[in-house]
Amino acid sequence: MDNTLTPFKMSDFEKLQVGRDVAQFNKSMGKAAEPDKAQMGKDDFLRLLTTQLQNQDPLKPLENDAFIAQMAQFSQLEQTVNMGKSVEGLRGDFERLQSATLIGKQLTFLDPNTLKLSEGKVEAVHYSEDGKALFSINGAEVEYKDIKKIQEPPAAYQKSMEAFDQNQTKTINNK
Repeated sequence: MDNTLTPFKMSDFEKLQVGRDVAQFNKSMGKAAEPDKAQMGKDDFLRLLTTQLQNQDPLKPLENDAFIAQMAQFSQLEQTVNMGKSVEGLRGDFERLQSATLIGKQLTFLDPNTLKLSEGKVEAVHYSEDGKALFSINGAEVEYKDIKKIQEPPAAYQKSMEAFDQNQTKTINNK
């Protein structure tokens, strides 16, 4: 009875696919991918790791330090993805806060109805389903990208607002 073990064999297609996956992984780890180019995500990383584990030579299993290094890279990738999601959420919150500060400001904007420059005071801000700020100005719904100039409202408007604020303060203090 022959007790010798034969090395694990992979088909040429499997070798080609593993080689391509490894090359893609090494390329993605060697330099930062540009945002518009394809980059390796966590699903790709898991697929590569699974393929490596399935196709490893049983006589030469993956070294512990290599396996730990790959798991650390996966953990780092996961943390980076989560941090990106958190930053995106903060960016949305900041945009909402910033857009609210424009209420009462005088704007020059491209009117979406007439496609001409118009001026008006921001009466309200609301948000589309995709989170974009929409400013209500003179009955038009204006996107932030269409705003050309932001300025303080005319002095007469500011005085009327100050008088209103003082009147409200007196009303509250008299109660």
